[in-house]
Amino acid sequence: SVGWLVTGVLPYLLAPTAIMLVRAFGIANKPVDFSPYLPLNMPISAVASIGGYALGLTGGMIAFEWLVYLGVRRNRFANHADAALAADDTDAATAANPANS
Repeated sequence: SVGWLVTGVLPYLLAPTAIMLVRAFGIANKPVDFSPYLPLNMPISAVASIGGYALGLTGGMIAFEWLVYLGVRRNRFANHADAALAADDTDAATAANPANS
């Protein structure tokens, strides 16, 4: 489906875009200190790459879920407007196929 394609492609577009933006601002080699939480330093370009990839996955999943939501809302077989609640088996057959009633 289109949503899965967006989920697969978007991280590979946003991660390099984030790195290019960091390099354009000239802060690619500045370290980010995670010392209160993790004992490591990493350059901003690495943080931008990880953040861009995570943002791409999240955006792709949101696009997929949005497309599923729109598709389920338009599914006329599951949400038939003329189908009434059936009280017994004969009413159930009529409600399932209103053209034969």
